Amino acid sequence: MQRVRAVNAVATEAILPDWRRGGRRRSMGRLGRERRSAMTDKLVAYCGLTCIDCSAYIAKRTNDWALQERTAARWSGPGFAVSAEEVRCDGCSTSTGERFKHCTSCEVRACARLHGLATCAECPEYRCDKLEKLLAMIGAEAGAELERLRGGP
Repeated sequence: MQRVRAVNAVATEAILPDWRRGGRRRSMGRLGRERRSAMTDKLVAYCGLTCIDCSAYIAKRTNDWALQERTAARWSGPGFAVSAEEVRCDGCSTSTGERFKHCTSCEVRACARLHGLATCAECPEYRCDKLEKLLAMIGAEAGAELERLRGGP
């Protein structure tokens, strides 16, 4: 298993730009620190979003203003306006740095932090109404990641 990880790490290093190679590693400690999936070593939000694939996370690392503008237009909707300036994020589980505006008021984030969970996959009340409502907004990929973390398909 370690050999496979080493080979994958070398392959990943060769194809990913510098900012996606992980840079500085952080602890998997409790509250206030980034949560990384132990199996894949990727930053995963409480709700199951994979931060490295998120436009706000990418825009922050690349200073890509055009990406921020496109994402703001895509994420804006009736009753939820998003400006390009708000499309910058260091991950919702970080204690410092920028977070996308929804993360500061997210019920799922607040609940997981209150209970000291790395992700909702650890919660005994998994798939609660708060999580279901958020997953309906953000898409199936986050739910699939939580299922994977729980040991599902």
